[in-house]
Amino acid sequence: MFLTVNTQLPKQNGSALLVTEAVVRASVRPRFVLLLPLIIKYSTRRPRRLSVRLKAIKVPLGISYVYVSKVATIQLRKKRAKSGAPYALEPIEIWGSSRLLIICSKGYAVWLNGQLAPRVSIAKEKDEILFGNVGLPFFVSLYSPNKVVKVPENKIGAICPICRRKFEKNSQVYICYCGMAVHAENTSNNEDHKVLICASLINKCLDCGRMIDLYSYSEFSFIPSNLV
Repeated sequence: MFLTVNTQLPKQNGSALLVTEAVVRASVRPRFVLLLPLIIKYSTRRPRRLSVRLKAIKVPLGISYVYVSKVATIQLRKKRAKSGAPYALEPIEIWGSSRLLIICSKGYAVWLNGQLAPRVSIAKEKDEILFGNVGLPFFVSLYSPNKVVKVPENKIGAICPICRRKFEKNSQVYICYCGMAVHAENTSNNEDHKVLICASLINKCLDCGRMIDLYSYSEFSFIPSNLV
C-alpha cells in the first residue's frame, strides 16, 4: 500500500519540491540510510556460503537527488544537475512517524517491496526499494551514530517527556532512532546527586514504540535477517 500526497514534481528548471503541509510536514528528525547488500565472496565448498557486506548510503536531510553511478549503484547529491535527475528523496515525518518521500521523474520507474510504485510514493523502515535502472535492491533503515550523547543544540531547552524538565546545555540524553530524546545522565559524574536517568524508567520509545536498550548498540535500526 502506498500513500500518495499532493505535490509538485521537480521540473527541469530546478524548482523546489513542494509537499502539501496538511498531509506531510517536513522534519529534521528522520535520519535514513539505504543499505545495499554486496556479495564479496562465494564459497564453492560445501556447505556453500556467501560473504555479504552492506554498503550504507546516508540520506541527507532535505531534498537530495539520485544519480546512477557506473558501478550499478547510486549517488545522492544535494545539487540538481542541469540535465535533471531520475529520482528525488526527502526524509519527512507523517503523523509522528519517519518516512522517506520518493519522487520519480517521467520516463523512470521505482519498485517498493516488489510492486511498481507511483511516481510520488512513501517508503518506511524495512521497505525494499529498487530503482529501475540500477538492478540492485536497497533496504530502508534508520541511522543513529550514537544513542547516549551530549544534548544536540536543536534540543537544548526542549522538554524531556518523562520528567518534564528542560534539557540543559550539558545534559546527557538518550536519542532513539526516530529522534525522541530523554535524559540519560551518568551517575558517577554527577556531583549534586540530582541524576536524571529517565531512559532507564521506560522500556519502549514513547514516539515509535521501539525497545530502549542502553547497553547494546547498533548503528542501523534494521538489517535484513537473511544477511546476518
